[in-house]
Amino acid sequence: MNRTTAMTARIVTFCMIGLWLLSAGSPAGAQTVGNRIGIDIHEPTAQDIDTILDRVVASGMKWVRVDFNWLNMQPGPNTYSWTPTDRIVQKANQRGINVYPSVAYAPTWSSGGPMWSGVPQTADWTNFLTKVVQRYPTITNWGIWNEPNLTDFWSGTRQQYIDVILKPGSDAIHAANPNAKVVGPELAHLVSGDRNWENWLNDILTQASDKMDILSHHSYGSNSTINRNLEGWLFGNGLKDVLDDHGWNKPVWLTEVGWMSGDYGLQGQADNYTTMLNQWMTENPNRNWLDKIFFFEMAHGAPDFSYSIVNDDLSPKPAYYALQSFIAAHTVPEPALGMTMIMFVSAYMMTVGGRGRRRAA
Repeated sequence: MNRTTAMTARIVTFCMIGLWLLSAGSPAGAQTVGNRIGIDIHEPTAQDIDTILDRVVASGMKWVRVDFNWLNMQPGPNTYSWTPTDRIVQKANQRGINVYPSVAYAPTWSSGGPMWSGVPQTADWTNFLTKVVQRYPTITNWGIWNEPNLTDFWSGTRQQYIDVILKPGSDAIHAANPNAKVVGPELAHLVSGDRNWENWLNDILTQASDKMDILSHHSYGSNSTINRNLEGWLFGNGLKDVLDDHGWNKPVWLTEVGWMSGDYGLQGQADNYTTMLNQWMTENPNRNWLDKIFFFEMAHGAPDFSYSIVNDDLSPKPAYYALQSFIAAHTVPEPALGMTMIMFVSAYMMTVGGRGRRRAA
């Protein structure tokens, strides 16, 4: 090995060691905390989309959950309406924001049942999924339905959800884009009746765990209630207990959680954001099993809700600033890392040069 080649090899090795040291010396997940946090933006109007996405960028979040409502996107068997979702995906891509679509709700021409909750024909469902996944190749995470254990969103049975929606839908998504990941089942954390989340999840994991790449769940309430719903308690199972029973070892996302400012007050809503982020992102390494948190919601999705973290004029509420401050406090700026590496390599080059001069002398 000649002197130039040897020096190049040493520099490369030194840089790799330096990068490892920088990573090891940083707080866990510091560079990626924004990539673990998202928010539901529904389907913003053309008038609001730029402001909403700019708010997302300014917050530091890297993900948005978007409503891909089948009944709106395919109003007739051979009729498609792509403009709203085209706009959202394009503008999010331009800003470096990841889109996570929640695909749900059969048009009545396919289900023959009630709007929003009818059970579709399987072929119609899989044909639509094939078209939408192929239309948006930059999207690689696809949610299958929303809260099917709520009758407002799914009038069919648990078995129909598994056989009509989850299994064939997953196969269609994977066939349309081999790089795509299927996210589900987006259950609401209900504990009573035949819509009990635990009964649904046990059946889904028993019959179709191989059809999901990422497991998603929804939970609301106080922070202590949410923690109990996720981790369990003395006399009841939480989400993690059920997943452990089934040997689930793939990612887990909490894709809806939030608090209404109408219930908690503006500052109380903000405090809940700060508490949850601290509890699940920084304080307890045993909670690393929860990969991402999507908050509900950026702007009003319904007039009787006050989960939003911006006002009607899209100006921020205190909860928005709490979220933004948390991400900023737990993110190492890229320029700082770059400058550190430049200084690291420069010091090495000076050392190598000094050795060369001493040998020459």
